[in-house]
Amino acid sequence: MSSSKYAAGKFQKEILKALFGGFFSKNEISKDLKGSRSKYSFEKSLEGLIQKGLIELYGEKFKITKKGRELINNYDKQEITIRRDKWDGIWKIVAYDVPEGLKKERDHFRRKLIELGFTKMQGSLWLFPFECKEEIAILSATIGISDYVMYLKTDLVPNNTKYIKKYKL
Repeated sequence: MSSSKYAAGKFQKEILKALFGGFFSKNEISKDLKGSRSKYSFEKSLEGLIQKGLIELYGEKFKITKKGRELINNYDKQEITIRRDKWDGIWKIVAYDVPEGLKKERDHFRRKLIELGFTKMQGSLWLFPFECKEEIAILSATIGISDYVMYLKTDLVPNNTKYIKKYKL
């Protein structure tokens, strides 16, 4: 499939990513995108995605299509970034147990965690101070390992002071 055939603009990509997990209403999608665009822009983006066959309308809810999923999977995974707001005192931990048959995918996921600034605590247990649930869900889904990835939150980690210093919190 040629990704240019189904190309989407930046805002349309945001909508597709928001729909990646299932069926959502306009209000749910809009809320997920934090009202970053005008209602007109949002409506036009939805219409464009429907016309391209990237999303479908089921009653009052939208769902990403197979074409839409393929497009998201073809987007450069380098686009994923994590917003670094003020630390809320809660550590975010990503744990994974990816089978040996998916070694290439597991290695790619690990490299991406390092690029994003995660710290390896042990084995396949990675620490980060900022909210990143959505980004990890998208990354693991696009790589095809979401069934093997867990996202956890905790306020206590061993060597807490070391990590606070590392992230300059």
